Amino acid sequence: MQRAVFFVRTGQPEQYRALDPEGALLALGYRSASLDVRRALLERMTALGDIDVLRVLAGQRSDRDDFASLSGLERFHLVEQLRARRDWDRLWSLVPLMPLYDAVHIAERLHDWRPSGRDDQRVFEALRTLSPGGVTAWLRDGPDIRDDAGPGSSPTRIPHTRIRLSDLDELNGLDFAPDGTQLAYAGSTRDRDRERGRAGIIDIGSSTVSHRYDLARSLGRLAHLGADTLVVADAQTGPVRRSLHLHCLAPDGARSLLGFEATEILALQRVADTRDLLLVARPGGRYPSRSTVSVGAFGGSLADWAFLDGTPDLHPQTATSDPEGRLIAVLGRNAAVVADRAGTTVSVLHMGRLRLRTVTMGAMSDAVLVRADETGSMDIWHEPLVSAQAPLSIDWPSAPRLVDLAWSPALNRFVATGSRFGPAVWFLDVPTTPGTPLPEDPFRTTVRLVGDRAPDRVRLSPRGDVLAVAYSSDPAPTIDLYCLPLLVLRSALSKPMGLMNHQALSDVAAALEHPALDGESRQMLDVLRTCLEHRFRHDVVIGETRDKATAGAYEIEIEPGEA
Repeated sequence: MQRAVFFVRTGQPEQYRALDPEGALLALGYRSASLDVRRALLERMTALGDIDVLRVLAGQRSDRDDFASLSGLERFHLVEQLRARRDWDRLWSLVPLMPLYDAVHIAERLHDWRPSGRDDQRVFEALRTLSPGGVTAWLRDGPDIRDDAGPGSSPTRIPHTRIRLSDLDELNGLDFAPDGTQLAYAGSTRDRDRERGRAGIIDIGSSTVSHRYDLARSLGRLAHLGADTLVVADAQTGPVRRSLHLHCLAPDGARSLLGFEATEILALQRVADTRDLLLVARPGGRYPSRSTVSVGAFGGSLADWAFLDGTPDLHPQTATSDPEGRLIAVLGRNAAVVADRAGTTVSVLHMGRLRLRTVTMGAMSDAVLVRADETGSMDIWHEPLVSAQAPLSIDWPSAPRLVDLAWSPALNRFVATGSRFGPAVWFLDVPTTPGTPLPEDPFRTTVRLVGDRAPDRVRLSPRGDVLAVAYSSDPAPTIDLYCLPLLVLRSALSKPMGLMNHQALSDVAAALEHPALDGESRQMLDVLRTCLEHRFRHDVVIGETRDKATAGAYEIEIEPGEA
């Protein structure tokens, strides 16, 4: 075997043919060689011309999934050998194992030839709807996912939906509906040199504004409670503090919350997985520095929740809740207070060190509470969240400037949004259990977003699958909607389909369901899904409709309710 490899590499075809007329030794040596040796062998075999390259590469079981593990150069040589022999049937059998670009390219070059079999023809026609150039542009212009996306690495475009709010001059608040199908906004508009408040509701599926609400005062923070109902606060404008009020905006009209006024509203949001309102405010009056927390269903009045009374030095800045809406956390610069909504447990969590940054953000999973400041410094607590627990405090010298931090149930990751050489999103590596080693850099996985500056407002949908990134640009504010599962998927979409498993098919099918998916990405993913369904077509799935079945982690699935 080594002698056969040596004769080929040194250009001695006569000695090689005498030793290995059937090519079996060379195929075995090629298979066990390193990548560099295989590349050199492939070049020499091609140069010699009379060696059956197809037979050598077929020694890699090229008609099976092993074809997908070949290098791009090896796949090219194998495909060219099959084309030269006009072995269209065998070439077509490799198409579902190729990268999507190669599969589209082969389908285009087959011209008038058509595969036999109804399902093969369905795949062939799907591939012919795309162009190799279109696939190349889609992959090239996709998110720049790398360990360190530095200057000059920003892509020209990534899949997103842009909404321009032409009826608004300034955008101050964003929030998704509880089911994620709507996105509400609030801000101000100028009419004849007079500033007025305006809020609206955007339908995610159609990217159109379905409701608009107008008030006499500029609007700031808001919470979408569902059923086209918003709770919106007055915006803090100018250096002089004034009384801020809450307003309920619904299809039957707008009304103010009687008896409520504050000098500052620190948090106004919906409690996760509920339609309850979470409000943190400074009421002013006799105790101007005292902060109050109100939680509960919005029905025209709000009752204070006095669990902050024992922490006068908290200086709250933001609030968050766990995915089930059971725990509420109010975070300040030097501490966090966590309360069970049943009212039985209140824990004061102190920081590992004093944080003097002015911007604080927080997020909770079902097991972890994370507090971060705008420089990316973080404090991490793990369940059970008790006062005696010291946080894991981290300062990242290479951290970006953060704008938002949220928990994504869909990705099972914390998602941070901010700016590093331009707007970007990070899927953070945060330890889920105490004692787990820290990653070298939790901000390592960077997905660059469209734009050249940090976003002004960011909001993650309740499922954690759609990211809304807003800019107060001139002449009108804009909102970019990103389908996060697609951004995660695209990092692997250039690899051979033969290396994709059943979970990849499930991920593609799930991404296709997102209303924020742009049309071009939907077309690409639809073709990819068709190819993967064809590849897994011999798996056993019992369900109501074969076309709707989605392969999961197993090759045999029986859906509930089927005999």
